[in-house]
Amino acid sequence: MKKIVILGASGSIGTQTLDVVKQHPSALRCLGISVGQNIPWLFEHLKNHQYDLVVVQDEFDAKSLALFYPNQEFSFGGEGLIKLACLNEAEVVVNALVGFAGLVPTLKAIEAKKDIALANKETLVVAGEMVMGKVHEHQVNLRPIDSEHSAIL
Repeated sequence: MKKIVILGASGSIGTQTLDVVKQHPSALRCLGISVGQNIPWLFEHLKNHQYDLVVVQDEFDAKSLALFYPNQEFSFGGEGLIKLACLNEAEVVVNALVGFAGLVPTLKAIEAKKDIALANKETLVVAGEMVMGKVHEHQVNLRPIDSEHSAIL
């Protein structure tokens, strides 16, 4: 079973990834997700799902959600994204974040020897040479999972 985390779970790529996990429960397990500020989506989603870690953008949202879901661990902000990207049991980090926010968690995940499924093109636009150097240095896989990336590959 492949254990994954999803950065940007409430967006198009993230929800599609969650659908794939749901369709293949013997092959895939999602250990954690991040959702930024899409709290209404997350609130509904957590009614039927439990994760090792859930990350939101704001501390206030993390604390508010913890009142409704006391058995769920929450974190927030950039440090939360890094914690999620480096989750011990995770083997693959799906990066479906928007913009520059995806760079640091991706680098930290690579350093933690996690394979990367990348939909966040800004990570490569901003620091492609550095990212690919880390991929080779830490001997992990980086796979494109968005249409633009796949077309280039």
